[in-house]
Amino acid sequence: MLGVTAGVAMLAGGVALAVVGGNEEEGGGGEKPVVTLAAANIAFEPTSLTVPAGEAFTLQFHNQDANTQHNVQIFDDPKFAGTPLFSGALVTGVRQTDYEVDPLEAGAYFFHCEVHPTMTGEMQAVPSGGGVVAPVRAVPAVAAA
Repeated sequence: MLGVTAGVAMLAGGVALAVVGGNEEEGGGGEKPVVTLAAANIAFEPTSLTVPAGEAFTLQFHNQDANTQHNVQIFDDPKFAGTPLFSGALVTGVRQTDYEVDPLEAGAYFFHCEVHPTMTGEMQAVPSGGGVVAPVRAVPAVAAA
């Protein structure tokens, strides 16, 4: 019985580690800033984001449109011309994914959905000064169908 209990505890710990994740970088760098963005009713919420300049960040993307694909592409051109600086994988809703975005230089950027190009938004990369730069935004939880 003790062996079974220990095995279950080890399995539960492994699952918890897989869900929470760990710092994959060696050297123990700090956690990346997290910026939240949602897609709902074929539109982004919010349509204006502030992200840290000069450091990688996690873009936590919530696709709230059931059975609909969305993603996020980031450009430095307001006409979305050329190659995107970042192109996230397509996400079929309802689902959340975390995009890992490489550092952006300070300045203005623009984002849209590759599937629905009329879904657009603006992004400002600003020096973080060591604090959290992204506004905290509550996104209502949606039960998976």
